[in-house]
Amino acid sequence: MRRSLLSVLIFVSCQTLTNSIGRTREIMVVSGSEEVFDSLSQAIQMTYYTPRREDKYQFIRVDAEKLPKILKFHMIILADPLPGTEVGEVISNLLSPKAESIVRHDRFGVFQTRNQWATHQKIMIVTAWDDSMLLKGIAMNKRRIRKLVNNHFYERIAAETFAVGEDKNKEEYLLKRYNYRIRIPTGYLLEEKFSDKGFIYLHRHNPDRSIFISKVQKPESLTIDWLLDQRDLLTLLYYEGDFAYRDLCFGGWTEINGKDVFKIYGVWQNDSIGAGGPFVTICYPEADYCYLVDGIVFAPGKKKITYLTSVEAIVSSFIHLDTYDQSAIIPFIGGVSWVTQN
Repeated sequence: MRRSLLSVLIFVSCQTLTNSIGRTREIMVVSGSEEVFDSLSQAIQMTYYTPRREDKYQFIRVDAEKLPKILKFHMIILADPLPGTEVGEVISNLLSPKAESIVRHDRFGVFQTRNQWATHQKIMIVTAWDDSMLLKGIAMNKRRIRKLVNNHFYERIAAETFAVGEDKNKEEYLLKRYNYRIRIPTGYLLEEKFSDKGFIYLHRHNPDRSIFISKVQKPESLTIDWLLDQRDLLTLLYYEGDFAYRDLCFGGWTEINGKDVFKIYGVWQNDSIGAGGPFVTICYPEADYCYLVDGIVFAPGKKKITYLTSVEAIVSSFIHLDTYDQSAIIPFIGGVSWVTQN
């Protein structure tokens, strides 16, 4: 590595950190190999229909000598073999001896750290002992690599969503009246005209985003078809007749706050007004009933994944207090603790 590059990295690491920069969907990939860049980009990329096809991420390849120019970027992936490359020397300078020994032993490793050169920054290291092992390792670990990137994307959008402030009055009102909590960013309005039917919703404009909450009887078997049927019925009765376009819906079981939930992503449409957009629905099952919490985006002419992730952060904050051990709930504070791992 050229002494000037190493000197810059050491100098910046010793300075008071400033906030990271860059659009959340943009990822800087520092690699000397076009093949590694392509392999990594393909492993991470996700495509949604909103209803138009929309890629979640934009990848920008950066050569090692230009690394000092992007040190403040929020998401940087360093990807090259450990020995014999300039990027590898940067990686070696960042890895602990234990981490480097893992690469020597396993021939491949994925590591992450945060706030290396800026606050709210994530650095991911994808490395191996040679080119072939690096490409093979990316292929074999693509789900894990994608999950780490997705987590950073979600956390960053969630932090931005609630950074505008929260409407504590509405949050406390919903808690007292309905016995559940949901985090409400400043600017959302509450509509209760169907509250006697167990249906309320929150909404805001520019662009239009809506969140509805409803309580329904739990089925013997909770499936994606049942959940979409329930969603279609609720929106038909209480929300302008929107319905889910089934061919573009997908989902399954996941976990939120230690509780199993059923989450669906999809596309809604409304033929009467010629409108459509993405949605996310989370079903929170209890003993005899379920809470359905749904987030909708309508943003013609705009990229929608960021808005969808923002409403997902709100929908994911829902907690029905009758069945939760409140001492086990970990509140979202805009970040997580990172540990270096292979």
